[in-house]
Amino acid sequence: MEIMSDIFVGVHVEVLSAPGGEDVNGYSMARSLLGAESLYGGDMSGGDATVWSSFKSDANGFIRIIVFDRGMTARQAGRLVQRLLDMEGYRMLAIRALPAARQVMSAALTLEPQLSAVMRRLKTAGTLTAREQALDRITELSTRVEELSAEHASAFSGARAYARVVERRTEEVREEIVAGHQRYTNFLMRALAPAMATCDAAERRVNELSERVARSASLLNAMVDFEQSRQNQAVLASLANSAQRQLRLQQAVEGFSIFAISYYAVGVLKYIFDALDHLPPGFDSNFLTGVSAPVVFGLVYLSVRIMRRRIHRLTSGSD
Repeated sequence: MEIMSDIFVGVHVEVLSAPGGEDVNGYSMARSLLGAESLYGGDMSGGDATVWSSFKSDANGFIRIIVFDRGMTARQAGRLVQRLLDMEGYRMLAIRALPAARQVMSAALTLEPQLSAVMRRLKTAGTLTAREQALDRITELSTRVEELSAEHASAFSGARAYARVVERRTEEVREEIVAGHQRYTNFLMRALAPAMATCDAAERRVNELSERVARSASLLNAMVDFEQSRQNQAVLASLANSAQRQLRLQQAVEGFSIFAISYYAVGVLKYIFDALDHLPPGFDSNFLTGVSAPVVFGLVYLSVRIMRRRIHRLTSGSD
């Protein structure tokens, strides 16, 4: 018979009648059939069957299991064989997540120092540009960690589900110890436990790394936001100072404008008064010019103020 070379799990179960005589539990016969020095086994199905296996693959890659029938019905035998196949099959399915766990652990060993290096550099990053660069690097690490977690999450959850199936099957076979021998189900669970512990550790490690990256990103975001806010406040303060300077300059120009307009207006009045100087006797153009100067100044000042208020109302209304 030709055996496929790419078998994922191969199990050969032989159901035999229980031997009589001194070999009560069939240990000697099973050891002879399996060609192994040490076997793992126990009584199952309420003592109606004894199961033995060395858990070593034969030349064809199959794990051989010997079941000695001690009075099982056909239905009991079928259920027992199915549970034995389930235990071995689901155990191998659970172990399939082990390479993924090792890959995650290896990636975490690479990413954790990178995160620590970014946070160390952050202590000396005094500029907004340096902090933004650190935030970009943290974002890259966060993306890598999330990809790593998403890529292997299904493998780890599947492994836990398969391990629970194996555990349930070990309970369902109701194995009882055969004196002097290690129980079949104990060996299965002990063989499965390290792989599951590695998967759990890998998943926990990538989750912790994800939380660290998230906290670091949150801290950096807060620092960048604070720095940007401080710079914005500085810009606003500069704009306010500039506006105040512009207002003072405008007021100064406005004052000069009032004086200039008043000066030219008084000059025009002086020409008029000089022209009228010869009409009535005692008419003094210089006196009238001096008296009119404050009046002209006041009128110009009021006119400028009224004009500025109108412009302000028009500007406010358009906004």
